[in-house]
Amino acid sequence: MPQLTPVHSYPVFVLLSVQLLFTALAIGLMIQDKTPSRPAVGERTSSILDWSTRIKDILPDFQMTDKTTESEVTIEDLLSESTVLSFMSVED
Repeated sequence: MPQLTPVHSYPVFVLLSVQLLFTALAIGLMIQDKTPSRPAVGERTSSILDWSTRIKDILPDFQMTDKTTESEVTIEDLLSESTVLSFMSVED
């Protein structure tokens, strides 16, 4: 019988990369279709969703440790992984 090895965190990261691909595809289609976003806090009308839409304008409860980054981070920033987010902790 073959020796079985324990599963480590590598498969989790592969799955998260695939999830990011589908999320980016869905958002890209919404941007292409000129889907309106939710009105920004304090605004009455919604704007058209695009790559530079701030996350705070879509999800007012979005929080980060760095409040400056929190208020300025965009869809493009999150999808390009240029912000440092820790959604979960994976231990070996």
